[in-house]
Amino acid sequence: MKAFCRCTSMNLTWKSMVEQVRQDRPYAAFVMELNRRIALAAPPARFEQGSNPVLYWPGLIVFASVALGLAFLVVRALQADTKAGAAFVGCFLMLMLWQGGNFFRRNRPGVYRPEALPADLLPKV
Repeated sequence: MKAFCRCTSMNLTWKSMVEQVRQDRPYAAFVMELNRRIALAAPPARFEQGSNPVLYWPGLIVFASVALGLAFLVVRALQADTKAGAAFVGCFLMLMLWQGGNFFRRNRPGVYRPEALPADLLPKV
């Protein structure tokens, strides 16, 4: 039987309804210790990061296609001299690139060794 480890915890604690407290150092220590103990307990364990590749890669293709389509709409709106429409679609495109780009950058699938944790797995401390 093979062991499997996928780390997906939060490094924030809600202090009140609107205030969050970052737990970067304790979270990083927890993830490092968790990976170390799993590696000791189950030597053939497979350590993965990110989203499921079956969902990630098609999602990235759809994301890139929609982004290119919106960029094309911005260009066509500027050619038609409709600056308000181009600005609206352009703002939506920028918001989508910011949010979706961060999601796909942070959730890229991969495999790692427990003694060499990837930089994307741990918060910057």
